[in-house]
Order: sequence, then C-alpha cells, then structure tokens
Amino acid sequence: MPRHTRAGLAFGVLLLCFSALAWAGDAPSAPNSDPTYQQLRNLGLGGEAVAVGNLTLKRDAATFHLRSGTVCFVAPVQGKVTGAVFIGDGNMILDAPLAAERASLKLLTKEEEFSEAFTQAVFRFTDSTYDEIKKAGSPPQAAMAASSAALWTPCATTAS
Repeated sequence: MPRHTRAGLAFGVLLLCFSALAWAGDAPSAPNSDPTYQQLRNLGLGGEAVAVGNLTLKRDAATFHLRSGTVCFVAPVQGKVTGAVFIGDGNMILDAPLAAERASLKLLTKEEEFSEAFTQAVFRFTDSTYDEIKKAGSPPQAAMAASSAALWTPCATTAS
C-alpha cells in the first residue's frame, strides 16, 4: 500500500474515533429526566380549593355529578393546573356508546344503568376542566360557616 494511502487511512480512522467520542459526549440525558415530566410525576396539591354543589362534568361516555363537596386543585405545572381531588358526595354515570358495551355492562352489573357513587375522586385533565370547576365553584370560606381549616383537612388527608 502506498505511503500516502496509509496516512490517509490512519487519518480517517483517527477522525472516526474523535467523531465517536464527540457524539458520545452529546448523548441524551437519562430517561424520564425532563423537568416538566418530573413535575407532573411528583405532583402534589396546590393551595387552591373551591366548594362545589350540583356540578355536572360530562366527559366522553361518563357524566360526573359532584353534588356537594370540595375540589382541591393540584399545583400548576408550567402555569397549567392538570388535576384535582374531589371530596364530598358524587356519582358517575357511564353511558356506553355501543349496544354491545351496554349489554356487557348490564350483564356484569345486573343493572340497567351503570352508576357509581363516590365520596372521593381524583381527576386529571388537559382541557378546560380547571376553568369549568373554578367558574362553578365558590371560595371555601363563603361556602361553609366552619373555618377554612376544617375544609382543608379532607384534602390534606387524601394527599398523604
């Protein structure tokens, strides 16, 4: 092999090695290390709550009736509230869109309508649910004659 060809080959191999080292230095960060993802994953309750009464939230095939209670919102992530905890009296009615689904639910539940009562619920959302609940709710202090501390107790208990 001619001398200039060997020198060119050696230079090419050396260039390839340096390129590989430079590329390894730009390796992506560890999985799930994105700060926004971490905030969403480690979400906790914020300092905001509203009292609600006879609030209906229709989402897809489910209708949530929050008859009375308190909604405590999670802390915002990048300025957006993405969840809430409800404590009170509520129920959810599922209106399955397909006849086969309705028949299956009827077979499993032995009921004409799938309805589930609850006293606690956790909601996650990316739509306008936060604004809808805020608009329908009232400040906890005005909604209850008792102190606002009594209102926060259920939310704090749920969060732990």
